[in-house]
Amino acid sequence: VDRGTAYFGAGLFPKAGVSLLALNAKNGAIQWKRTLDVSAQGYLSASPELLVVPTGRTSPVLAALSDGKPLGKLPGGTGGAYALSVAHGRLFASTDRGAIYCFSASGRPLQKKKRKRQGPRWKKDGRGSEDMARVAGQILQSTGVRKGYCLMLGCQQGRLAFELAQRSDLRIVVVEPDAERVANARRMLDAAGVYGVRVTIHEGALDSLPYPPYFANLVVSERALLEGELTPRFGKSRGCCGLTEGM
Repeated sequence: VDRGTAYFGAGLFPKAGVSLLALNAKNGAIQWKRTLDVSAQGYLSASPELLVVPTGRTSPVLAALSDGKPLGKLPGGTGGAYALSVAHGRLFASTDRGAIYCFSASGRPLQKKKRKRQGPRWKKDGRGSEDMARVAGQILQSTGVRKGYCLMLGCQQGRLAFELAQRSDLRIVVVEPDAERVANARRMLDAAGVYGVRVTIHEGALDSLPYPPYFANLVVSERALLEGELTPRFGKSRGCCGLTEGM
């Protein structure tokens, strides 16, 4: 539904008749109706001028929003369109093969721009990068945990999370109550290329975690490592599998 008009596809098999329609959302009056040679499969998306219709394993169909006139199909792409989204004048399409495409208003794929990462600039925190890397290696070796989820209680810059991510296949969830530390660690890990991919940081209290018991395969603490401080009320009963304190 867009600005009082409902857009949708009707019919499954082209030989039996497939239509694209626009109705008045209040009274159901037909504003226009077009015949399609493919079936609409998935959520439709609209820009101020275009209607984008996903069609399963084939490229999405483009139609004029005003009258439904067919305007061709989106070019290129691998796999069928699974879901569509429009934002800032661009169309984003995810496919059933896991790829995500971004199209400009012209319908042509945008050029991919690679962001040059400067790398994290770790501040001095009492342990050098080699020492932190050594600690991460000791944690993995002593626990034998290299896959699954790692819960980290408290952090300064996220260096321990980075080193663990570099040396294992763990997905690391960090909880830190200090908003400034959270923002700084996110910047550092994003610069390192692991934030949002291997490491996620949540701002929250350490003694009231929202996660279910035993969800983590490994539990560590950068805060305990660097500051000797560890939250109470988190013990073996909550699923600690390798809590590191002052290694």
